[in-house]
Amino acid sequence: MNRDILIQLFREHFKTKPDSFQLLPRSGSPRVYIRMKSKKISCLGVYNENIAENKAFFSFTKSFLKSRLNVPYIYNIHENQQYYLIEDLGDLSLKQELDNLGSSSSDSKKKAGYYKQAIKDLIKFQLTEENKIDYSLCFPRDRFDKQSILWDLNHFKYFFVKLSGISFDEQALENDFQEIAENLSRVSNSFFLFRDFQSRNIMISNEKLYYIDYQGGRKGALQYDVASLLFEAKTNLSDNFRKEMLEFYIDELSNNSNIHREDFLKDFYGFVFIRILQALGSYGLRGWVEKKALFLQSVPYALKNLKWLHENTLIPNAYSELNRIVKNLYSNEKLYRYAPANKEKLTILIQSFSYRNQLPDDLTGNGGGFIFDCRGINNPGKYPELKEYTGKDSIIAKFFLEKSEMTSFLDDIKSIISRSVKQYNLEGYKHLQLSFGCTGGRHRSVFAAEKIKQYLEQNSDVIVELSHRDLSYD
Repeated sequence: MNRDILIQLFREHFKTKPDSFQLLPRSGSPRVYIRMKSKKISCLGVYNENIAENKAFFSFTKSFLKSRLNVPYIYNIHENQQYYLIEDLGDLSLKQELDNLGSSSSDSKKKAGYYKQAIKDLIKFQLTEENKIDYSLCFPRDRFDKQSILWDLNHFKYFFVKLSGISFDEQALENDFQEIAENLSRVSNSFFLFRDFQSRNIMISNEKLYYIDYQGGRKGALQYDVASLLFEAKTNLSDNFRKEMLEFYIDELSNNSNIHREDFLKDFYGFVFIRILQALGSYGLRGWVEKKALFLQSVPYALKNLKWLHENTLIPNAYSELNRIVKNLYSNEKLYRYAPANKEKLTILIQSFSYRNQLPDDLTGNGGGFIFDCRGINNPGKYPELKEYTGKDSIIAKFFLEKSEMTSFLDDIKSIISRSVKQYNLEGYKHLQLSFGCTGGRHRSVFAAEKIKQYLEQNSDVIVELSHRDLSYD
């Protein structure tokens, strides 16, 4: 990225130079955002090497602004179409606002008000006249059709099901995929589909809702975007609230079109289903493959939604292999470990591991914390009479006490992590990861992890979670 180009664009449009630059946190997108400011001006400089995506964004924005929809204004575009300046809508997303709301009647009313306004605006996007949008610029396709649905389903298969270790019949699953895609592609798809209509892509600025991240838009079915909003994983909406907002959407839609309730609902939960599967595929790709642990925190909520669909028989029985996979996924306790911890306390994730199976993943999203190498401690695994035991057994504890320097090793670690725990609490940080490695991941690392867990629980007001990654021991 060339920052000088963004400075050039700023000077061209605002007739002054920016005084400050702030690189904004990146999420799942490869786009780079920089907040650029002068004394009275603030805007976002954007770099994205995907020119096709940028052209779609430029064109859609122009159309939506003409239709008086709340989207960011584009100030300037570089000739190479990889750099551009847009309106700065601030940092407050609807998701953040929802997280800050409590359960009081006034907060509940405010929450409902936000959703109702978002739903009204969504319908305006969806019903934008076809001749006002240049669908020829959509990518990778101009319509959310059978091919698009199959892409999403395979995304789920390769980046979530396979990576989670769930076994499946490839041909049976493919048959289910083909049938789902065939059924849902028959639904009328001549409306604007935002594609990623969720609270993270709704900004609050000057007490108004603004909408971002629609460059992947195309023609599609009405059901998809409202399914994305109401079944967004981490918003964790109640069933009653979802039903209330769905009824509100249908009422508003009926007032603005000739769509009938029964026609809409007939296929609605099919789109809910494929949207959840698509989201799980994204969480697997971003979390497990790209090591962006924040995305994995949404997994338990998405599984909860899948369970609700399954238990309410909203996934057709004809999809037998997919039903079996869904049940195995939401019944897999290991997948719930990614749930975000208590917001009020520091959560310390402790794990043991074997160096033979590579370093552990960063599950906190803040860089991995500490990794302590236990291989300098005398190894009970070298002794035939102790090899089959683990670091959880008393005979191994006795060995470490009498025939190793484990005690002084752990004392040093306690000193190190105590300072970090104190500072993390002062700074308001919420996650710290401690990893203990040894050759096999059965003796030294397991014992050390167990002892440090005990120490922290006895001496610190924190939440401690412990796992033994490579220990096959119950």
